[in-house]
Amino acid sequence: MIEQQEAEQQTFQQTDFSTRTHLTSQELAERLRMSPGTLQNWRTKGFGPRYIKFGKHVLYPISLVETWENSYLKGNTAQ
Repeated sequence: MIEQQEAEQQTFQQTDFSTRTHLTSQELAERLRMSPGTLQNWRTKGFGPRYIKFGKHVLYPISLVETWENSYLKGNTAQ
């Protein structure tokens, strides 16, 4: 019984990004391996991926995040 509850809890906590269209600040911070505070600082400075804001809620369209990430791809250290 306890093992089943733990398995259900782990399944609930896992996020399947393949079916999502937007990321929260927390999810994007985890994806980029940084703190949500860094993303907040970037938003105030106009840096980072474009986002949507609904009241207090900030969402990042995954398509725009991927475009932004791709703009930082490097081919060598001289770039």
